[in-house]
Amino acid sequence: MNVNDGSRSYRRALLSCSFTMCIGTFCELFVLVVCMPCAVSVAEESRSVQRVAFQTFKSIASSSCEGSRFNSQGLVSKFRYLKADGKYRVYREDSSSPVINGRTYSLQKGTWAYDGNRYQSLDDTGYLKLSDHMQGVGHTDPLLVAFAWLPNCQCIPSTHDNLMNESNWESQFLLCVLKGNSSFKGFNTLLLEFEQTCATTMCKFQVHFAVDLGFFPIKYERFVGSTGELTTVFEVQEIRTQKSATGIVAYPIKLFRKELGADGVSLPMEETIHVDESTLLLNQPVDQQLFTLDESKVNFVHDVDKIRKASNLDENKHAPKSTFSSRSLFVIANILACGFLLYLLWGRRIGRQA
Repeated sequence: MNVNDGSRSYRRALLSCSFTMCIGTFCELFVLVVCMPCAVSVAEESRSVQRVAFQTFKSIASSSCEGSRFNSQGLVSKFRYLKADGKYRVYREDSSSPVINGRTYSLQKGTWAYDGNRYQSLDDTGYLKLSDHMQGVGHTDPLLVAFAWLPNCQCIPSTHDNLMNESNWESQFLLCVLKGNSSFKGFNTLLLEFEQTCATTMCKFQVHFAVDLGFFPIKYERFVGSTGELTTVFEVQEIRTQKSATGIVAYPIKLFRKELGADGVSLPMEETIHVDESTLLLNQPVDQQLFTLDESKVNFVHDVDKIRKASNLDENKHAPKSTFSSRSLFVIANILACGFLLYLLWGRRIGRQA
């Protein structure tokens, strides 16, 4: 090989290296100029949805309604629901009980309430149960049902207080995936995907946020994470809206949920909740006394926490007392130690004399 051939090979290698460097530089610039702004834009859009949806949820400070609930398992029930600032009062009366796995459940009739301090449940026999800890609520607030995907993603109770905590929203929307624009029931929606990371069966929620309803979640679908199978469908089939000083107020008046059972946990069923729109009152003054059930009008009061505390005190009172106090044990230990030292000294003295 002559010198010219080596020079040409060197130039070709140099050009190839330069071309590769240019391609690499172009890719880096493309990522910085095109991809990075897109990622920032998507993240900002998700945060914008979160802020508006949270404000839409907060816009309903109080609500009162009557309605019915029935499902394919045989449940037929009517309810009255009242809530204000995290407090609630629910009346439930079943006319048909569900049959699940061959077992017929008893009809329920009673009132559940929370006054900000204590949870109360009153059945139709006049038995009132009080507790500092959350009990069953009879029927869930229809508004909370529409937002059930958020607590389910984080495996926290679906309560008003948890949904009023904006940090719960922020942490979840920080990890969501923007799937794009969609539509449902004539509403333009933005589709976001959330991952449920704390359950035994990992799932993903795809939630449709209605653009013109303050990003109210009007539909969600839940998929099994490992297989991608659809396991839950939830839809707001009818919704009431009204203008407010801060934007729009939206409240679902017909909700539909279908469980397909693909997650191996939920039983297949269909359920419909219908709110009588003529009874629906939003953001009206509420008598706070309604959230505390009147003990004077019941037959029996069972205060769970009072009984538990009394039981603990009784156990402490009758617990066998130690014969020796800690001070007595300390004195005895010192006496024994001194005796042992005297024994050693006496032994040495006898040894020398011997």
